[in-house]
Amino acid sequence: MGRNDGVEVRRQRIQATIQKVLSLLHINKDKGEITLDKTIADWEFETGLTEKRILEYLEIGEKRGLFVVDRRNNKIKRTED
Repeated sequence: MGRNDGVEVRRQRIQATIQKVLSLLHINKDKGEITLDKTIADWEFETGLTEKRILEYLEIGEKRGLFVVDRRNNKIKRTED
């Protein structure tokens, strides 16, 4: 498509956020989970996105079945393969 409007920027940010989480989960594959708060804080620092926006993007990844966000236990977990 190649356009660089608000929709395209949003799509890129969603993809980058989801890819970051999947990469971290792959690095920590023995454990199968990462810490939600630390992941959000690191991504806020790297991108300048707000916690609210990052959680919105994580919810999209969760709805797609790519991982599970467990807010109660402060974890992002791999889905069962």
